[in-house]
Amino acid sequence: MFELFVPSEAEIDEMYQHERLTEVFPEELAEVAHASDPRKIEFLSGRTCARRALQKLGAPSGPILRDVHGKPGWPDGVVGSITHCHGYRAAAAGWSADLLSIGIDAELNEPLPQGTLRLVASTEELAMITELNRESSEVAWDRLVFSAKESYYKALTTFTNVRFFPSDYRVQVGLDGRDFTAWGVARGNVTPLSGRWHAQEGLLFSVCFQLPPGRAEVASSR
Repeated sequence: MFELFVPSEAEIDEMYQHERLTEVFPEELAEVAHASDPRKIEFLSGRTCARRALQKLGAPSGPILRDVHGKPGWPDGVVGSITHCHGYRAAAAGWSADLLSIGIDAELNEPLPQGTLRLVASTEELAMITELNRESSEVAWDRLVFSAKESYYKALTTFTNVRFFPSDYRVQVGLDGRDFTAWGVARGNVTPLSGRWHAQEGLLFSVCFQLPPGRAEVASSR
């Protein structure tokens, strides 16, 4: 799904729940040794997607372990992002010379759990979600706002090491098109980034990315 709208500077790989894992590195398995079986499968299948994306990129691929901040440790010269939700996993990777940062997120196209929205959204975002709901009921707009913040956070942490508190970020989703803008409002993280989103087959997908200064996005050949 992500290949429909991520920048062509990134390679994408995805996996659905019914696909079997064919390669498991002991080092990765050790990182989730005490996790539940579903969490192990999420973690390991996400890493499988990441390796396959690296192979498409022509980058070294091996165990992808967490760094000291808990983020995936990508090979030198590579930026990337991993996401997983119920039944779906994906990863994106690109050369840092072509792509400064990228964050992807996949979510079920379902409303957030009751009571969660006010922890996630500002007053302005609540009003925006209400307006978007009037325009279309085919998208769980509250979940999309959360997803956009998640992908923004992942892109942002290419350069910084901050924890994800959805209330620290803001998202503006237009009534037209499938673009959004996200920015930070706490601890000096004000860097705005543009993003894109897509809804298909019961899932929501969002991506935030940043190209090097002065570089235009390469036309996709996908």
